[in-house]
Amino acid sequence: MARPRRIWSNSAATVETIEVQARDRILLLSVPDVSLALSLARQAFQGMVVGLGEDEQVRGARQIARNCVNVMFVPGGPDQIPWRDGFFTVVIDTMCHWANPQKVIAEVVRILGAGGLVHLRNLSPEHLPLLEPGFDQLEPAPRWTLRKKP
Repeated sequence: MARPRRIWSNSAATVETIEVQARDRILLLSVPDVSLALSLARQAFQGMVVGLGEDEQVRGARQIARNCVNVMFVPGGPDQIPWRDGFFTVVIDTMCHWANPQKVIAEVVRILGAGGLVHLRNLSPEHLPLLEPGFDQLEPAPRWTLRKKP
């Protein structure tokens, strides 16, 4: 059974609860405060954490996380995720500022494995219907949208 872990959210410097298991493969759809990625990596110590972002953000994050073996930051955006189908077990975005939300959600559905969790903070209410075809709704934490892929 999944056990909630406390991690830092870069959005409001508050502690949030997100389920993270030792073997999780976590995708961050944007480069967050690197302390979030490092906190997740400590919890997913047999898995990995991947953050997507712009080149400059990625370079800075790589420098900060250089000693963490299960964290990587790669250039890219959430609308074209460079991983195989079903690879990730958890997807997180603390900002949800997407130019093409429909494409982002389609990519998340593609790369998330069965039973995978999606944690989205600050998701615009008009984008909620995009999640309905691909995910089951779960009880969210405050300020988060939480879905599970069947």
